[in-house]
Amino acid sequence: MVGRTGNMKQPPTETAAQQSDSSLEQIRVKIISLGNQEVGKSCLVKKYCEPARFNSTYVPTIGVDYGVKAASKKMNDGRMLDIKLDFFDLSGEGNM
Repeated sequence: MVGRTGNMKQPPTETAAQQSDSSLEQIRVKIISLGNQEVGKSCLVKKYCEPARFNSTYVPTIGVDYGVKAASKKMNDGRMLDIKLDFFDLSGEGNM
């Protein structure tokens, strides 16, 4: 980018923390659950994302519910893989 003085601005360089994290790979996956009412979409998402808070009573989803599951895995070559799963649980009502 050229400034008013005509000098070229240099892009910012990576900080030492950013350079040391180069061995960390991040993956983000977005998952949408679709289907008819009362088939277990919310149960699957809640059981996977929040197993300690799982409740087996039926409570219908109104609109969209959201859940997150994060995990890390060390690869064979020593790199770390950071995985984040975003679950979007849609209600079974409406026009399908």
